Amino acid sequence: MNILFCTHSSPGFLFPAIGLAQALVSLGHQVAFVTGRTQRPLLTHLGLAWLGGDASFRIQNWHSPRAVAVQLRHIEHAGRAFAADVLVGSALNLGALILFCLGTA
Repeated sequence: MNILFCTHSSPGFLFPAIGLAQALVSLGHQVAFVTGRTQRPLLTHLGLAWLGGDASFRIQNWHSPRAVAVQLRHIEHAGRAFAADVLVGSALNLGALILFCLGTA
């Protein structure tokens, strides 16, 4: 199964997602992340794919309409490129929530 993590780039959101992703990899699943660009080196170091993202994944932007629209496009693009079967996000990850509600996730 291809599992796309759509997470804010702050440690409180990212680190638990990394732990879950590593557990899923150990079970044979493919995982990738859409999160802030600043987290790319960490994810790469851990052997996890980073498929895009920018400042729209900073927690202080979670409610900004512009940031949510940009976030949605990053997730949509990554989901198609990765052929994601599952999106994993949080209640504050409005881009992933909107895609789910639209039925396009």
